[in-house]
Amino acid sequence: MSSLGQAETGDQSRAPRSSAINNPMKKYMGKAQGPDSLRAWIVAIFAVLYVFFGWCAFSSTPVLYVALMKANPHLTRELASWPFTIMACCSFTGSAIYGGLINYIAEQHLLLIGAIFTSAALFVASFFTHDVFVLSLTLGIVHGIGLACTTCIPSAVISQHFIKYRASAMSLFSIAASLTGIIYPPLATWLFELYSLSGLLLILSGICLNQVLSGIVCKAAIWKPALQEMARMTAVNTSTEIVGKTERSKNSQGFCSWLLVNTCITNALANFIMFALVLIVIDFETDNGFESALGASLVVVLSFGWLVASIVVGPIVDQGENYDRYVILSSCLIQFAGLLLMVFLKGEYWWQFIGCFLVGWGQGSRGFLMFVMLSKRYPPSRAVLAFATMNLSCFAPFLLRTPLIGLIRDNLGHYDYLIHIFEAINLLLAIDWLIMSIRK
Repeated sequence: MSSLGQAETGDQSRAPRSSAINNPMKKYMGKAQGPDSLRAWIVAIFAVLYVFFGWCAFSSTPVLYVALMKANPHLTRELASWPFTIMACCSFTGSAIYGGLINYIAEQHLLLIGAIFTSAALFVASFFTHDVFVLSLTLGIVHGIGLACTTCIPSAVISQHFIKYRASAMSLFSIAASLTGIIYPPLATWLFELYSLSGLLLILSGICLNQVLSGIVCKAAIWKPALQEMARMTAVNTSTEIVGKTERSKNSQGFCSWLLVNTCITNALANFIMFALVLIVIDFETDNGFESALGASLVVVLSFGWLVASIVVGPIVDQGENYDRYVILSSCLIQFAGLLLMVFLKGEYWWQFIGCFLVGWGQGSRGFLMFVMLSKRYPPSRAVLAFATMNLSCFAPFLLRTPLIGLIRDNLGHYDYLIHIFEAINLLLAIDWLIMSIRK
């Protein structure tokens, strides 16, 4: 019995050494142009700029919506909203297209295709500002499909270039997203006043064209095959530990997992809360006695909280293996606290300021982490499909957003019950991620 135990101990001690020797990434680690190097950070910056330029129209949606109404006074609000609703829906569903194409087309080529779609769609739309049908085709479908590229391909490129500092690198996406919400709406308002809707769309097309430069720099990592092999080895080893020396140990992990299900649900509900709040916060604050300008300032506070959290959280998560789960758990509780302040301390601006900041912090500290977690779980060939699946999960909640807001506001006369729903969602997500943190 003793000799058997010694043999098992010897096998266990030899396993890590064997794994280290056979590690396909070993020859790339610590190199001047390897993972986590200066070159990797340059690629990350250009990938983030790709998103920043690509989101110029999406982040300007409230301004474009109002501009379309002013350019076409005969349009109903429902009809005027269609191009933007279609744009958002195509950005969610279109990511699944890129998730499938990644197996046949290189990341760099997909980025260039996406850039052409986003820019060309806005260029054509600038000539048809009085035709909602054409705007739905160009600004809605074509631009939305181009926009979908920004939601998955740049994340895949960054996940390939980073191992140790992956969370810090991924947090740059969240920083860029929050900055688009701060920079583009006032810029779009100013441009609309100067050049009308047609000129605004033309300039936004030019901004999107900058994505081509980013696409030229952002290539798949040369060690992508090594990452694939390392992921395969990890999957087989994990399967062996769980099921022992049986035939099942020959199979790698399947695509569907509890982690994917959790990230899809969390991402869908988190985006539903955030984008619904951005839509209603001005009206909510106006109902409670604030001037619309003060309400608009709280929209900026939401984005500012998102920005600060994105800057702070990434380096923290890189310090520990399971810190990402703990941060997502805390984000749900922080956003819950912010929502409580908003609904129970109405009429007090500074409490509303703190509440909006905490709500933005909750979104900023968890949005990008789900991409980090999936990039750890899946090899590069499947990571894009996992990202696409997570984005696709936002489709139904986004469609339900406007009817739910209208139902509650029109029938009850206020938004309090809607915010209570958001609070309940955060509590349920907190319980879910508490279980995930314990299970690991």
